[in-house]
Formats: sequence, C-alpha cells, structure tokens
Amino acid sequence: MSTMTFPFFIRVNAGKHPDRPALLCEDRICSYRELHDRTNRLANALRNMGIRKGDRVSLYMSNCPEYIELIFALAKIAAVFVPISYRLLPGEMKHIVDHSESVALFFTEDLQEQVTAAHRDLATVPQDRCILVGPSRSGLSGYEEILRSGSPEDPEVDVREDDDLYVGYTSGTTGFPKGAIFTHKARMINLLQMAIEFGISQEDSTLVCGPLYHGAPCFIGILHLFLGGQVVLMKQFHPVEALRHIQAHRITTAFMVPTMYNMILNLPPEERDAWDVRSVRVLVSAAAPLPTQIKENILRFFPGAGLHELYGFTEGGIVTNLRPEDQLRKTRCVGRPMVLMDMKILDDEGHELPPGKEGLVYVKGPCFLKEYLKNPEATQAAFRGDWITGQDIGRIDEEGYLYLVDRKADMVISGGVNVYPLEIEEILHRHPKVLEAAVIGVPDSKWGEALLAFVVPKPGSSVDPEEIVSFCEGKMARFKIPRSIQLVAELPKSPAGKVLKRVLREPFWTGREARI
Repeated sequence: MSTMTFPFFIRVNAGKHPDRPALLCEDRICSYRELHDRTNRLANALRNMGIRKGDRVSLYMSNCPEYIELIFALAKIAAVFVPISYRLLPGEMKHIVDHSESVALFFTEDLQEQVTAAHRDLATVPQDRCILVGPSRSGLSGYEEILRSGSPEDPEVDVREDDDLYVGYTSGTTGFPKGAIFTHKARMINLLQMAIEFGISQEDSTLVCGPLYHGAPCFIGILHLFLGGQVVLMKQFHPVEALRHIQAHRITTAFMVPTMYNMILNLPPEERDAWDVRSVRVLVSAAAPLPTQIKENILRFFPGAGLHELYGFTEGGIVTNLRPEDQLRKTRCVGRPMVLMDMKILDDEGHELPPGKEGLVYVKGPCFLKEYLKNPEATQAAFRGDWITGQDIGRIDEEGYLYLVDRKADMVISGGVNVYPLEIEEILHRHPKVLEAAVIGVPDSKWGEALLAFVVPKPGSSVDPEEIVSFCEGKMARFKIPRSIQLVAELPKSPAGKVLKRVLREPFWTGREARI
C-alpha cells in the first residue's frame, strides 16, 4: 500500500494514538482505534457484497459519522465514493447514480422518501444495495448489520496513490453535471498543502459544520484525521450550536462559508457574546466571496484567530490563500498561490497578461482532477497544456495577489452552494405562459447572492410571479427556486441572439467592490 493514500494514515494513527478521540458527533465519540476497526469491518463487508477495486458507490447522506467511515472503508478496498448533495431531488440524484454507474447507494433516514421514489429506476444499483444508514426497514439493508458482518482484520487490498478516490460532480458553463475524478495522491497533496498553509497539527480540534458532500468541509475535516487531531461534526449548522461546540470542545480551527459567519455575527448580542471563543486560532472562509464588512466583524468577534480566505474550484482544488497578515491590507483579495501552485492571467487568445489587467484565471498544480468521467471532450477542453481554469475573471497585482472581479460562467453562489442558472431556466421555459427566461445572482445580505429570474410572458398571456414560483416546486431542489421574479417585455441580447446577463446584472452590482 502506498503511503500517499487514505488507508495508510488511518492505520498509522490507530497505532500511534489508539485511544485519542478522532471523531465526535452529538453523544458519539470514536477513537482512532475504533475508527480503524469499524472501517476495516465495513471494508470487508463491502467486499463480501461483491464491491471491488474501482467500483463506485454513491453517498446520498446528511452529515453523520458513518459518512466519514464510508469514505475510509471504500478507500481501504480501492473503491470510489461519489458524494451527492442531500439537497437534490430524486431525479437529480438518480442522474448522478446512473451516470457514475454506482454499484451501491448509501443514504440516511431523512432521505428515505427520495430514495424510495427513485430506487426502482436506478440503472446500476439493485434494491439490496440501497443501504439505509440507520435502523433496518422493510426491503432495505441496515448499515450496522452490514458492518457487524465484516471481519476486523485489515482487508490488505493493494491501494495505490494513482487509484481513484472519489468522483465529485460539478457543472461548467452549460450547467450539465460532469463527474470530476480525483486520485488518492491528488487529495493527499491537497491535505499537505492545507497543513502547511494553515499550520495545523495533531493538537488541533476542528469544527465541521458544513455538508460533507461539499469538498471544503469534508477534506478540511479529513486533514485533521490525517494529522491525528480531532473532528467535531455537526449534523447541521445552527449558529448558537456552533458557538456551543466551540466552547465545549475548545475548538481551535473551523471552516465556514460567509453565510455561516454572518449568521453567527447577526445573533442577538446576548446570545452571541455568551460563549467563549478564545480557543479558536485558525478560521477559514471559502466557497463564496467574503464581504469586507463581514471580514472585519469576524476579526473583532474572534480576536485570537487568524483568518484565511481561499479561492479554488472543484477541478483545480484550492488555488490561493489570503493569509491573516494580509486580511486588512488587501481589500477584496483572495491571496497568492498556495504552496505547489502557480497562477497566471490569460486573455481570450491565450496570451499572458501583465499585472493589473483583467482576464481568465489559469492555475497549475499537482492536485487537479484526473479526468471527467466518460467525457474526454470536456477533459480536453478544461486544460490549456498543464494549466486549467475555473472560468473566473481576475487580475493580479504587482505583489502577485489575485483579485476576482467577475465570472465568465453564469454560475451563482448562494450561501456557499453553487447554482447553475441553465437548469433553472430550462424548467421555467416549460411553463405554458413563459416565452423566455434568464436567471442571475443579485447581492443578498444573508446568502451572498440570491436568485432573480427575468421572465418574458408569451404574447397575450398574463403571468403571476407567484405562479412561476409554484410551478418550480417539486421540479428542482428548493434552494434552486428563484424567489424573486421580474416580468419584462424582452431580454437584452447580443447581435447573435445571446442573452446578455452582464447587462441584467449590472444595475444590481454597480458600485460594489466586485461583480462576484
């Protein structure tokens, strides 16, 4: 087994400090010895079910300790996990399970209704491999029963650093999901990058309060297990509960998206200030731009913490880091490249631009995706030689710091969650009274961006905005439904007929520090 793999460091830490708490969630405490033992049992049970090296297994789960166990158990047999957002509806979940050709599906009890609605139509997952994480139910296998059936011995599968670890589904400018494949080595290097940048050690205890299907909270949590630290896992985020965990467990590090920070900061003072947060020394923000006012408030509320603001994208990993010493010196900046990363700005013809000029941000490093699953055309299009872009527009200053100013793609980030307008627009166009529709992100004090839909009614039709919202219910995940509808006579278009979303966005973003 290569040392640059996930099974290796769990085995080593179980030997080095077996009784140290590794994972805490509500009233459950799992030591490193127990984590190694349970993941061995689960790995062997999965092999007994016929799951083999390279097989993909979908995780449609809310936060729970079993999520982490499954990641390591699958890694121990060189199988591949496929995280699926628990926000997705049955049809959206089914697409990912089918496209990934997953051979099994694990889900939590809160998602049983969605799985029941979809499991008969899953192309590659038989009913006995739709596995409920929780008590056994009729027609569904029970997680604990399966785990207990496995041997505690190490499965001793030859896991190599270039073996696939997981497939993360993302979307490009078209909005159609693509499966980005990552190897053990790519993510191990990413863990080392973060350990160096943030100064994390085995003495640290981290609060994981974001969804584990999302790369940042998942792998920042795993970073602490890699180093022998402690993970405190929240099943769902609540600002007061987050503060309670920080005080109770003497949390030293935490990752949150700007919306989470804002929810904490906007608690009534008597609730917010009742908790001791002096143990926190490292805070990380990513997934959405961090407004300057929120940043200043974070630094006031967590006086002992160094704040890191990251920029990255699914295919390229974490690219830059604005370190604590630069937070107030560099406004609306996302920092310089992390260790082992390089960055440049290119124009549309691929020429490198000098400092101060805006263009597409391209990056190079060792932790990119291996390829898109079953999509060689997209893999080829993603790269320009050894360089890859997340389709963001930015500029680099004379000191090598990156400033993001816009997105070439039309993706919206609301509450740290990526939303792709095309799929929403496709639903809106199904409405019998809608002629055209365009969806954009507009500034929102709570979520960072909120969805606004511009709708052109068909000639002679009268459309009620509430009717549009009701039409979307049940056809897409709730977080994708635009809550603001503007009825317009026409949409601005280029001579080629393309809707000019920058024109739609401009009135809402004028005068702001950035258009992102």
